[in-house]
Parts: sequence; C-alpha cells; structure tokens
Amino acid sequence: MPIIIIFIIFVIPFIEIATFIEIGGKIGAINTIILTIITGAVGIFLIKQQGLENISKIQNQINSDEFPFEGIFEGFIIMIAGFMLLIPGFITDIVGAVLFIPFTRKILYKISKNRQKEVIKEEYSSKHIFEINSNEEKTIDAEYKKLDEDK
Repeated sequence: MPIIIIFIIFVIPFIEIATFIEIGGKIGAINTIILTIITGAVGIFLIKQQGLENISKIQNQINSDEFPFEGIFEGFIIMIAGFMLLIPGFITDIVGAVLFIPFTRKILYKISKNRQKEVIKEEYSSKHIFEINSNEEKTIDAEYKKLDEDK
C-alpha cells in the first residue's frame, strides 16, 4: 500500500507534467489550458448527473428493504471519478472518464465484492472459528428466566 501512495504523490504528477508539455507542444498552451478547464466542468456536470441517478438507485434499494451496498460503492467511485476530472491533467482525466462508465463501475464492484469474500474467508479460516472437535459434546449452557409466570 505505501508504494501506491508514493506512486500517486510523486510519479503521477511527473507523468501529468510530461503529458501537458507534449500536448501543449502539439495544440498550444492556450488550447491545453482551455481543454483542462473543460474537463473540469464536464467532471462537475457528471458528478451531479450520475450522483443524482445513484441517489435515486440507493433510495429504491432502501425502499425495497435492501441494503444499498452497490449504490454506496458506485457513489464512492463516482466521487473519485469526478475528483480525477477536476485534477488538472490528461491521464487523470482519462482515468476519471473511464470510472464514470457504469459498466466499469459494475466490474469494479464485482472485483471488490469477490476480494471482500476472500478476505473474510481467510480471516475466519485463519482463526479456525468453524472447527469443532467431533469428540466433544455439543452442549450450550444458558440461563433463562420465565417472563410470564401466570401462564
């Protein structure tokens, strides 16, 4: 995980600067700045549009007595995608645009869900919670108290 953070903090800005220089050399500095401003505005528009759609989806899931795991996850990805479009740079804009595609979010949700299942399975199996010695009695000790003594 620390390698990812170091990559994000140090390597991505250098890649973005190199991309700015390359694109600025081809289309000009003013056009590069205008393109950067436009992608930021598109990011704000997409956050609003897809965010409202996602809120509606979450409300429908709650109304049908489902916990909105997928809706919450998609909302988080939409927020990251919008943030990526707001950051000046073309590489982050491409990543942000890809994250705004619903199909991409569904794939990421499935990957995340499968990974969570693996982590939970590893956690439980490492603690041997489900191991029961078959030679032992399976008795549960408990205390109880009668609530209705009249009946």
